[in-house]
Amino acid sequence: MLTMKAKIIIFCFLMFFIALGLFAWQKEFINKSYLVAKEKKGYKKSHIDSLRKFAKINNYNTHYGFFLNLKMHSGSNRLFLVNLDSQKIVHSSLCCHGRGQFGFSENPPLSNVIGSNCSSDGIYKIGYKYDGAFGTAYKLYGLSKSNSNAFKRYVVFHAHDCVPEAPVATSICQSEGCPTVSPNMLLKYSSYIDNSQKPILLWVYKEDCGNL
Repeated sequence: MLTMKAKIIIFCFLMFFIALGLFAWQKEFINKSYLVAKEKKGYKKSHIDSLRKFAKINNYNTHYGFFLNLKMHSGSNRLFLVNLDSQKIVHSSLCCHGRGQFGFSENPPLSNVIGSNCSSDGIYKIGYKYDGAFGTAYKLYGLSKSNSNAFKRYVVFHAHDCVPEAPVATSICQSEGCPTVSPNMLLKYSSYIDNSQKPILLWVYKEDCGNL
């Protein structure tokens, strides 16, 4: 027969493990709920139509384009490689934004100023490939008034290990203005960039496009 003291000890252990299990379940539930709540549309049909028109007029690739919506949470897929013909997503991923001068923030300002460490909105031409400080990278040329200093600011498209492969509930690492993805995703994107006969465009903007 178990003594009363032994029964109390066993009961306490059972309550502890039940509470631990409930905590783990609640944490997972909150994370999933958070991600669902943050699952928003990254672009509109008007974005595709506008980028394709711009590409056609200026002799860029009219079949594929990148869209980066900085209005979306950094832990969500917010960089989209889109087939401009079918208007369907080919690949999507997480992508860093510039941290600016105010420390870690989910909503830092946009800036075209040299040394600002901010992201710049506007349309970019994805330029030549080279081996940089973080490995494979692509030069970016700002084609809009709002990002005209991109090349002078050394804003490039590159990868970094700090960027997760899949959506997360927390904010991810930030850059000094460069759109930065995970190494695995850069490999996937590179196959389209490298095999394109004409430069592919990247459009960076900050806009609420609604829910999926």
